[in-house]
Amino acid sequence: MEKEEDADDPPEAAKEAAPLKASVTIRLMSFEAAKKIAVVKEVRAMLGEGLKESKDKVEGAPTNLKKNVPREEAEALAEKLRAAGAEIALE
Repeated sequence: MEKEEDADDPPEAAKEAAPLKASVTIRLMSFEAAKKIAVVKEVRAMLGEGLKESKDKVEGAPTNLKKNVPREEAEALAEKLRAAGAEIALE
């Protein structure tokens, strides 16, 4: 016997989602070990830092890479990092 849903309870998808922030933090959660060099290169290009600083940030995952980034720019950077083998969270 199936449980009937109350008509007053909206389904999960219909519940109001939290509004998207205008600026976010790009957070490196982890990366594929085999693609570490590609991830370091993308982080270096994104931050404009030296190789050692970028490598230290990648190896220190999880870590914040960049704060207060406009959402559109953050999503574009996150896609580049994901393509390089990184797991990224926008907070």
